[in-house]
Amino acid sequence: MKGENDLKPIHLTFPGSYPTLNKVIANAKKNWGLYATEKSKFTKIAHIDAIAQYRGPVIESQCNFQFNWFLKNDKTDPDNITVGQKYIFDGLVNAGVLKDDGIEILGGGITHFFAVDKDNPRCELTITINAQ
Repeated sequence: MKGENDLKPIHLTFPGSYPTLNKVIANAKKNWGLYATEKSKFTKIAHIDAIAQYRGPVIESQCNFQFNWFLKNDKTDPDNITVGQKYIFDGLVNAGVLKDDGIEILGGGITHFFAVDKDNPRCELTITINAQ
């Protein structure tokens, strides 16, 4: 949709770390309620971070999403880290940044990059709205 943020990339930062896939699986095996509590907590954190940074209209067009993960150390496998995107996407929908998190919006591509920043772990997300 032309005019949607004038197609400028949107940059959002999500401070801290999100649970790894191994932790998500372990919590789900222990008790579904533990998993549900943790998912709710981290989705809410992403929601709060998103509304603090984004002031534009709801994004209704297909986008490309680039996640830059800055980790405390290099001891966790990248495929274990990327599960954090689930909390971030759900938080973006709840915050009214994205219309939804289906293929219509996310189908433009999702990429992940990784680096170490032991003093400031975070995820920096760049959303690029695809021209229609």
